[in-house]
Amino acid sequence: YRTKDVHEFIRTRFADVEERAAKRKEKEARKEERRRKRGLFP
Repeated sequence: YRTKDVHEFIRTRFADVEERAAKRKEKEARKEERRRKRGLFP
């Protein structure tokens, strides 16, 4: 392993995780918005 490769690997892995987390957050936000529109949330 060259150090550069390891760093690259970590960076891409981290980016993947971040992207997934962001997508999940977006989905949750959309769900809450829908609930609010239906009047289930104050």
